[in-house]
Amino acid sequence: MRTILAIVISGLFNSQAHAQANLFTLGIEDFPAATLSECTRSAKSISARLAELSGVESYGQQCTPDRLTARTFDISVSYLAENRVSAVDASDASYASYPSGAACLADLTRQVDMLEAMTKLPVLYSYCTREGSLRMLAIGDSEIRRQIFSAMVDSTPTFAQIYQHEALSKKLFDVLLAEGYVVSRATFSQSSLSLYYYSTQELPFGFANEPRFESETLCHQRADYVADLFEPRADVLFQFCARTDGLGQYGRTLYTFGLQKDATLPSMFGELDLGKIKSPPDQFQTRSACEGDLQRILTVYRDRLGIPARDALCSLKWLGNGVFEALIFR
Repeated sequence: MRTILAIVISGLFNSQAHAQANLFTLGIEDFPAATLSECTRSAKSISARLAELSGVESYGQQCTPDRLTARTFDISVSYLAENRVSAVDASDASYASYPSGAACLADLTRQVDMLEAMTKLPVLYSYCTREGSLRMLAIGDSEIRRQIFSAMVDSTPTFAQIYQHEALSKKLFDVLLAEGYVVSRATFSQSSLSLYYYSTQELPFGFANEPRFESETLCHQRADYVADLFEPRADVLFQFCARTDGLGQYGRTLYTFGLQKDATLPSMFGELDLGKIKSPPDQFQTRSACEGDLQRILTVYRDRLGIPARDALCSLKWLGNGVFEALIFR
């Protein structure tokens, strides 16, 4: 009788366990495969590894061809579990973060090793899209995650012309490593900066794309002064001068990258919160005329308008055909 009772109770518990299960689906997009059969084999392998790493029950998998992109599939891996499997998604944010799929593949092993080393979690899958975007997913919980900071390099990204972007990316990468940040990659494109780093929380990095100067020499000469102007509100980590369409052949924009002090996270464009006040309507035909009028402008702001203007500098007005404007900072 005791044996029969034990069997009945065991069956009841099993029934309750099955009743509590939920069906979840893990989606994997832009997976490269030569054929549907190759994709199916990969999907089965990912499904089996997911069950092995997390203990869930595999339900099935499916490959759906992307009709717009040759030899690319979307994979669906379904499983039964009480709760959704915890994971750390370390995929790139942009469509093509690397120059090519081959460039991404050349860096894939290093990126996977760093993900596992930082999170202490096993990687479920890792691959590169044909366009050059990294896709990685680690299974489990971790306080450390791969964070992404993205910023517009110019306020009108279509026109930004950032030369020697590979050299700039390496220099920024080296600077951040020297500062103690765990960076997996830093990339400049023609219009944006993407920074991938590991941290327990998103860091308030920011990016400023002004002032603008009429020559590269003057841009470099004034960089330290601008950094000192920014320092009360941000730790300046990196600066460079670059040509930007709309400033003429010789005009240069000073770009400043830093970490904001006691700031909320930056906007979606990653702009530094420097407390800049809306510039007065004054426009000047020369730099000397602008700089000669800065003290008067500051006095008006401080004494007549009651605005605590901290400092001011002159900048070429974008698409202003040589016109200068005053930038006022709190």
